[in-house]
This record gives sequence, structure tokens and C-alpha cells, in this order.
Amino acid sequence: MGCSVGIELDEWTLEEYVPLREELEGILKRKGLPRPPDNVFLFPGDSRDEKVHETIRRQTGLAFHRFDLFYSFQPLQQELAERISRLARPGAVWMVYGVGDILPRFPGLTLRTQDKALEGILALYRKP
Repeated sequence: MGCSVGIELDEWTLEEYVPLREELEGILKRKGLPRPPDNVFLFPGDSRDEKVHETIRRQTGLAFHRFDLFYSFQPLQQELAERISRLARPGAVWMVYGVGDILPRFPGLTLRTQDKALEGILALYRKP
């Protein structure tokens, strides 16, 4: 089974995960449904920091090029676009949240969102 990895710059974002996960598991248990797998890994730090990516590789066994779906907010998009273009495998998809009317183009990535952002806030890119 795959896993989901998150890098969060703000500690408070990480602090929200455990209570929300526990709430979800309680709801599922009351409804007699199975709990989700333990395949979510969250790391504090800056996504531009190689040390963070090395920690991810050590703890999950997965290097950056093994992931095929990326999601980020608009800040630091140029840096992440370059990293995805350089290191992600072909076919990888990057979802950028928080874009406006102007959808930037990035070398090595194809903009899949036509004309305007989805729901006015989301752009999709794909590595060919």
C-alpha cells in the first residue's frame, strides 16, 4: 500500500493531525467501519531543505522520485516546480492550491488546467 507524506512549515498544522485522526477513527468505529491504514507520515520543516527529504527517505523508505502526486499551496511554487521537474518520475501530477487568474508556466511541467484555475483556486501540472 502507498503512503502519504506531508511536509509542514508550521508546527500548528502538524498539531491538528492527531486529534482529527482520533475523531475520524471514533466515527468509523461507531459505524462499524474499519479504521484507515497507518500510512500517513508528517514532517516538520521546509520542503526546500534536503535534510527533510533525507529524513523522509529514511523513515518511509521512499525517495522523492518515488512519489507521483504532489500538493502545495502557492508560496514557494517556483522552487517546488523545479524540484518536481528535475526529480519526479514521468507522469507525476502537482496540484497547486491558491492560484489566481494567472496560471504560471514552469519549465519541465505541462499545465493541465485549461484557461482558468479549477474552482478559481487550483491548478494542475504534470511532468511529461
